[in-house]
Amino acid sequence: MVVYYGLIPGIIADLALFANVFFLMGILASFGAVLTLPGIAGIVLTLGMAVDGNVLIYERVREEKEAGKTQKKAVQEGLGHAMSAIIDANVTTLITGIILFIFGSGPILGFATTLVIGIITSFITSVFLTRLMLETYVNRENAKDLAFTTKATSAFLQNTKVDFIGKRKTFYIVSGIVILICVLGLTFRGLSYGIDFTGGRNYIVQFEEKVNVEKVRSLLENTFEESSAQVISIGTNNDKVRISTKYKIEENSETVDNEIEAKLYNDLKPLLKNTTLEQFVNKNIVNSQKVGPTIAEDIKTSAIWAVILSLLAVSIYIFIRFSHFAFSMGTMLCLAHDTIIIIGSFALLWGIMPFSMEMDLNFIAAILTYIGFSVNDTVVIFDRIRENTQAFW
Repeated sequence: MVVYYGLIPGIIADLALFANVFFLMGILASFGAVLTLPGIAGIVLTLGMAVDGNVLIYERVREEKEAGKTQKKAVQEGLGHAMSAIIDANVTTLITGIILFIFGSGPILGFATTLVIGIITSFITSVFLTRLMLETYVNRENAKDLAFTTKATSAFLQNTKVDFIGKRKTFYIVSGIVILICVLGLTFRGLSYGIDFTGGRNYIVQFEEKVNVEKVRSLLENTFEESSAQVISIGTNNDKVRISTKYKIEENSETVDNEIEAKLYNDLKPLLKNTTLEQFVNKNIVNSQKVGPTIAEDIKTSAIWAVILSLLAVSIYIFIRFSHFAFSMGTMLCLAHDTIIIIGSFALLWGIMPFSMEMDLNFIAAILTYIGFSVNDTVVIFDRIRENTQAFW
């Protein structure tokens, strides 16, 4: 923000971001919330939302200054013009966060909680706090005139003209081909479902040294009889793997858990150094999880409803805000288009890429978060169309 908009505007934006994190962490602490990895992801995403708000404000202020208005007038009108886009962008993401909160479970519930709280705090800081600091500065008698740009960025993307409408047929053809490929991938390859959707047991195993994932797979090839084991690398040190199996998933007794742990120990012995079964269970297995078939089916149903309801809720909100069916339909088609491409890419690439591309609860959270961010861009464009035509407001 400092590099792009200059020292003072950048510092104002960064102070607002700091305040956003401060408020967010304080609220989470007051709830006694446990900070998890999905929760941290929610914090990072709310920072993105807060930055978006500041960018919208600064861009509109810069436009007003380029139109020849005084600094005070430019700040006043820039803030006013940016407000509707900021509100719509935050509300649409808030909708997806609320739906995640309603239908989510486990880590996704924590992610949704952080996201919803973060959206509220980012709106307050990016709108009210940034506005307060900007107006306080420009109202000073010796206030320096702010350009809201720097020498390095003054010409960046200025006077850029792309004939999107004139080339729309080309874009239609390219999008159509990509959609067709993704649909074929979904039809013939399908998705690689994690245990969240299929049921099974997960074991995260820590080794003392780096291990080759293919070596682990070969050692476990016949461990669970007709139920194969899925093995993926966890982390960046290559010393930890996640092993998933549906072996005796219908049984819940401790005897079965002990049996599986013994099977893993016996077949992974070549990679273990003078480790007993008890040491393996207590030290090497750093985490284990079981999801039953019934729970998995419930999770899958909830996930499908979460995606569908997010699309519908966002489209309804756009229709209400812009009072024209074309905007709502355009939003729905845009989100469906991009969501199909993302899901289709996972169908095409799982088993090919050197990392996990399973469809699990984290995947659903990412899809719904993307929907919120995608709508942000769409809302900003629609807001400018509405402002320029004044026909749909």
